[in-house]
Amino acid sequence: MPPSRLSRGHDPGPGPPPPARPAADPLAARVSNAAARTPPPADGWGDPELTFGDDAFTDPVYLSWLASRKYPAKGEAEDPGDGGDPGPVSSDFRQRVVVTDQVPWRWVCSVRPVWADGKERGGGTGWLIGRRTVVTAGHCLFDPSLGWAARVEVYFGRDEGARQSTHVSDRLHGVVGWTRDHDPRYDYGAVLLAEPVRADGCFRYAAEPDDRLRGLRAAHHVGYPSDRPPGTLWGASGPLIDFDRYVLRYRMPSARGQSGGPVFYKAGDDRVVIGIHAYADRGGGVRDPANQAVRITPDVYDNLRAWEELAEPPPAGGPPR
Repeated sequence: MPPSRLSRGHDPGPGPPPPARPAADPLAARVSNAAARTPPPADGWGDPELTFGDDAFTDPVYLSWLASRKYPAKGEAEDPGDGGDPGPVSSDFRQRVVVTDQVPWRWVCSVRPVWADGKERGGGTGWLIGRRTVVTAGHCLFDPSLGWAARVEVYFGRDEGARQSTHVSDRLHGVVGWTRDHDPRYDYGAVLLAEPVRADGCFRYAAEPDDRLRGLRAAHHVGYPSDRPPGTLWGASGPLIDFDRYVLRYRMPSARGQSGGPVFYKAGDDRVVIGIHAYADRGGGVRDPANQAVRITPDVYDNLRAWEELAEPPPAGGPPR
């Protein structure tokens, strides 16, 4: 099994990767159900993320907002999930993140696309991989019926009305697997910002091999959902329950607005993204309902690296930043 391919953040590295390209081959065989659904071993890897805030049923802002509208009680059916699919997880254990100015939450952003008609539709979530590069879901940037967004506004450190910084897109990027073929396996893209983000650090990302993913003890997912008070960040933790060559599946709950958010693991001080949250479960032979992310494969990794280099090209005669 090949070793992990791990991004280096702002550290010097080799030259720019090959140009963006989607794979054209069909889905590879799914890993065996027995292997994929076996609970992670007690000595598996992946640290818990201990900086979540109160959960949905003790957070005072949420309780106040909930009292003003009809919403299912705990354990009842949830609102529709990302992509218009029914919410697949019947018990919502998301927790609110209130420390959005701290690592790693300050690297997560609210993504607000504005379309050619001047209207804002389909907000999502993104995550920082370089001073001017934000990764998100492809459908937050390109809609099959609307085309490309005219511009994208990005808010870092958002918590209700408060924001650490506000940015606007300079360029948008995607892959033809989504923009031409509308294939959910390639539903990811990047926003290149007009101005750099003044934040220390950023997420790393990795193309992890199957054997590593099977041993992952705790993955984490965060985003800005539409079924919670506007502008609040929510997250959950849990193991992967299944994966194939292109997709990761898990029971961490989500809602519209969390598309594009990172699915990551914590290893010491590093937060390493392994998937880009995109949809509620779309079938594929999994008995139990699950949410899913575009898996960071070697091709996805290369595309993210290429977009980083487009945003911050290396100085003439020097190594990449």
